[in-house]
Amino acid sequence: TRQPENRKVKTGAAATFEVQAGGGGTIRYQWYRGTAELLGATSSTLTFGNAQASDSGNYSVLVENEVSVVVSQEVTLAVLEPVRIVQQPQSQTARKGDPVTFSVEATGAGPMKYSWEVDGVAFRQTAIPTLILPGVQPAAAGTYRVRVSNAIDSVLSAGAALSVSGPPTITPLPKILVLNP
Repeated sequence: TRQPENRKVKTGAAATFEVQAGGGGTIRYQWYRGTAELLGATSSTLTFGNAQASDSGNYSVLVENEVSVVVSQEVTLAVLEPVRIVQQPQSQTARKGDPVTFSVEATGAGPMKYSWEVDGVAFRQTAIPTLILPGVQPAAAGTYRVRVSNAIDSVLSAGAALSVSGPPTITPLPKILVLNP
């Protein structure tokens, strides 16, 4: 005998609950959502081919034969919206010593995590969609990206370039020699 197990899936993905039952005689199954009987759900598996948020809920299965009736543990189907970035981080130019802020806007089932990287090297993970770099130096120049993730998905943003310039400098003009004829 094996109980069904909780499932977390992306919207549109397939999800299956399965129960294994032993015993003699003919075994019959009936799946329930909460206390409501699911019409036609009379096998050892319950499958959602294209799971939607409306399918999220608690499920159980009644298993019976000629001798007894047993109800499985209640399991949960959580259909979660995957991460989608709706506002990418923007490229910026800053002067040496200025603060710089990168931000991203994403939708999807929360909570979300934001893992920032520069030139492919991860360096900061946060619970907020904003990265603040106080007092940037020329070494901070590079391409910044953020990986936004939730319980079922992760998406990497487009790159945002950071250029850092130093203070202006004045280059002396060459002296011009004027000869009097």
